[in-house]
Amino acid sequence: MTSHKLAYIFSLFSAITSGFIALISLYSFPWQVKLNYTSTQINIISSIANLGAYLTPPILGVIADLHGPITLSCLAILGFVPSYSYLAYSFNNPEFSMSQSSFTGSVFCFFVIGISTSALYFSALLTCTKLYPHRKLLSISLPTTCIGISILIGSQVLKLETFWIYDPINNLKYLDLYKVFKSLAQLYVIIGISAWIATGTVSMIQSNESSESQNLEEEEVIDSTHSNSVENTSHNETVALLRPSTSSLSISSAMLTAQENHKESDVTRIMHKSVFHDPTLYLFGVTMLLSLGPLEMFITDMGSLANVLLGGRAPLHENLSSSLISLFAISSTMIRLIVGLISDYLIFNKKSLKLILLLLLSLTLFAQLLIVSYSTKWPANKELNISKILIVDLLFGCVYGGLFTIYPTIVLTVWGQASFGSAYGSLMIAPALGATLSCLQYAHVYDTRCVKNVINSCISQVYYFGTFQLTVSLITTILILKSWYRRGIRV
Repeated sequence: MTSHKLAYIFSLFSAITSGFIALISLYSFPWQVKLNYTSTQINIISSIANLGAYLTPPILGVIADLHGPITLSCLAILGFVPSYSYLAYSFNNPEFSMSQSSFTGSVFCFFVIGISTSALYFSALLTCTKLYPHRKLLSISLPTTCIGISILIGSQVLKLETFWIYDPINNLKYLDLYKVFKSLAQLYVIIGISAWIATGTVSMIQSNESSESQNLEEEEVIDSTHSNSVENTSHNETVALLRPSTSSLSISSAMLTAQENHKESDVTRIMHKSVFHDPTLYLFGVTMLLSLGPLEMFITDMGSLANVLLGGRAPLHENLSSSLISLFAISSTMIRLIVGLISDYLIFNKKSLKLILLLLLSLTLFAQLLIVSYSTKWPANKELNISKILIVDLLFGCVYGGLFTIYPTIVLTVWGQASFGSAYGSLMIAPALGATLSCLQYAHVYDTRCVKNVINSCISQVYYFGTFQLTVSLITTILILKSWYRRGIRV
């Protein structure tokens, strides 16, 4: 197996574990039962984790562009291990976990976990794009698909009896987060080492290729100069004496090579600056904020939302939440692969990607309208069929996986590989803000309207606003696509 393939496989393993942060929806019930967390506190933790994951990619992208992805893999392991260790200790010590300082510490840990998640995933994604820059399936689709796989694997592993605990006082069974967080801390030690090996291999490959290329250029210049010198000497020794020496030409060639490398570096910096001077970058970020925010909110609150839509008559919490997140993960994973394959086909045949994006945004809007329908038009005295909840969950999984695959593909197509890290990293600010606003809005409505009176209509206000967000996002996206078309950018 070549170094390229080995590094690629290790990077995919890193990507697989970078999606475990989405399992936070499974932590809600244990936090509520053992630590008495409110919906607002749980959504604050989720929002802070999203801020850590999405606000730091601009910095991480610049670091990766300048120093390579190996730096990001080191940052990831330094963040994951101590944070999950603290969370495990906090959950296992009730007298400590009930204090305000414990909650503040947990919030900070999830902020660090968010940063580490982004660093690990970004390291894997950039490694894949550097190894296979012209294969969208290998560089974008498979790494993003691994996130969906990680959610699926995580949700299934956490169904094992070893991770569950029975509370005889409340007659409840819930996840033992001490074992969960401890296991994650141990896992990320292994993943961090493998990610460091993968990114280090890429750095060595690039360094060797650069050295070999430079040596070949110097040999060609020397051979060319030597042949010219011999030919001129045979014709006229006097003319040869008047010509510059071979060493002089070698020095000039070296200076020319250095100047060319300096120019290439200048061009790269100019390209990075031109990206941030492009107004469509910021408008595109607004559309991502409006569309991805409600999707992140759904992941965090899918359990409580299902209970509300069912009028408080939900089945056992752990069974429902596990079923929802498993179905979400499966649909998200499958659609990532499908969108990746279709994108590869369209790019290879020089066809447009815009229809995929517009279709996914339209389906997201439709999913919001379904929840509005279930929360307002469904009779409060009639139990909503759980299959309808699963259909909504399936639809949200599809649009979530699809959008997180097509967005980086479009960024890579529009702004190129050289600026991909900076451009896509900057755009990740959008879902961070969107997730924070949507989660806090949901928590406020839930705590004020749904805690004492759990009926399906108590949450409708959140999804009315979400429908408005998606409508604005869809219209703005159409305008951006038209602007790119006028500028000769084919998306």
